[in-house]
Amino acid sequence: MESTKRKIYENRFQWILSIALILLVLEGLIQRDKKMKARIFVIILVLFNLGFGPAVVGKVKQGNKLFQKENYNDALKKYTDAQIDKPESPELFYNIANVLYKQSKYAESEQMFN
Repeated sequence: MESTKRKIYENRFQWILSIALILLVLEGLIQRDKKMKARIFVIILVLFNLGFGPAVVGKVKQGNKLFQKENYNDALKKYTDAQIDKPESPELFYNIANVLYKQSKYAESEQMFN
């Protein structure tokens, strides 16, 4: 049995950029009044919510649409791409197992379900 997991290396400069942005904002907090501190805090929260998570959710939604259209190969690609960012997600294991089942790869599918 061959594993469906694969290693794909990506640049992860976003983390360094996020840390630099946080440090820049913190520097501004030290020198500003309370109103400005509150505004900067809200900006930080918004940036974190925009920067982390939507990529995975978007890939899963795209995979789900492809699965509904019975385009199983592309759906599998979307799910495995999302698995790079969330490798332990039970939802992704379930979705991948469903795709493998639809492709009549029953042994691999069973392995993903377990």
